[in-house]
Amino acid sequence: MLEPLDLNPDECVVYKSTEFSSYLHATWALFFDSSEIEWIYQPKKVGPFHIDFEITFYCGHSECPFHTIYIRVLDCDHSGEVALAYNLLTSDDVYLDYGIFGSNLEATVFDICHGHGCGQYGLTDNWLSNLPVDELWEIALQTTDRLPVKNIYSGEYIDKIEERLEIERFLLKEELAMELEA
Repeated sequence: MLEPLDLNPDECVVYKSTEFSSYLHATWALFFDSSEIEWIYQPKKVGPFHIDFEITFYCGHSECPFHTIYIRVLDCDHSGEVALAYNLLTSDDVYLDYGIFGSNLEATVFDICHGHGCGQYGLTDNWLSNLPVDELWEIALQTTDRLPVKNIYSGEYIDKIEERLEIERFLLKEELAMELEA
């Protein structure tokens, strides 16, 4: 599967009438929807933190039936990079249930108070144990590159799908040419 095409600075991905500044943000929104996680995109600034998503999900614990977490999305695919960014962005001055989500499920970390204590968790730590999160993430990835792209200034939609198909056709031709030469 090809990575989604990059957006130009004057483009956005549209999903459910929300304009996302990146394919990764749109992918997370699709994942949240398929995981029955409520989300708000770019809800507000909390203290020094830029917030990409406010998410709320069911917990079921008697002391905390649900959790609301403020999420910053970063384009990194390793949990170590996410943990480093998390430590740099958190502050002793402001406490909130906060997390960093990267470019895959393993690259997620969030800090929440759960039951009698607080801790650092990731999405793969059985928070969504009743759901096939790996499958839902793959579906979100495959769906994202088919979402419409819009020019934020003119409001016109851009055909990124045709551009992507052209790239795929070119790569297939190159692959066939290499096989014929071999």
